[in-house]
Amino acid sequence: MPPNNRVPYDQGVKISAAATLSLLGILALSPAADAQTDAETLLAGAKTLRCIFPLSVRTAWKNGEPVPVVRPARGNFTINIREIKSDAGSAVMAAPSGPGGKDLTLVAAEHNRFFLDAGGGRVALTTVLGEFSTGTKLKATHNITDYTALDLGSFKAEPEVVQYGGDCEVIP
Repeated sequence: MPPNNRVPYDQGVKISAAATLSLLGILALSPAADAQTDAETLLAGAKTLRCIFPLSVRTAWKNGEPVPVVRPARGNFTINIREIKSDAGSAVMAAPSGPGGKDLTLVAAEHNRFFLDAGGGRVALTTVLGEFSTGTKLKATHNITDYTALDLGSFKAEPEVVQYGGDCEVIP
C-alpha cells in the first residue's frame, strides 16, 4: 500500500469490477431472473380469451378541443378473441353471439397486443396484460380510434377515441 494509505485508483477499479461481475453472475443465475409469473404463463398458453370491459373513457373533439367523458360501458362491452396463434402473429376477434369474426394481428406477444384495422377510419388495439386483476382474470384494455373525414357544411366529423378498462379470462 502506498505511504498515504490509499488504494491506487487502478486497483480500486479492479476490485469494483470484480464485485460487479460477481453480483451480475449471481443475479443471472438466480431462478427469479427468467421466471414467468403465473399470469404470464396462463396468457402465453391462451388460444381463446373472453374480455369484459365495464368502464370507458371517451374523448371527442368539440370546437377543436378534446373533451373526455368517463362512463360505464353500455351493458359491459364484451369481445372474444379466439384462434390465437402467437407463432403466426394472428387471432380472430368475434362478437360474443356469433361465429363470424374479424382477423386480428398479434403485434406484441409479451402482453398479447391485438391490432384490428376495421376499415372506414376505425382501428382498435386490445392489450391483455400478464398480470391478474381478480382470481384468474387478466387485466386488459381496449382502445378504439375512429375518424372518417366528413364535412357536410353544417356538420363536420371529429375524431373520437375510446379506451375501455376491464379484464379477460382464458377460455379452455
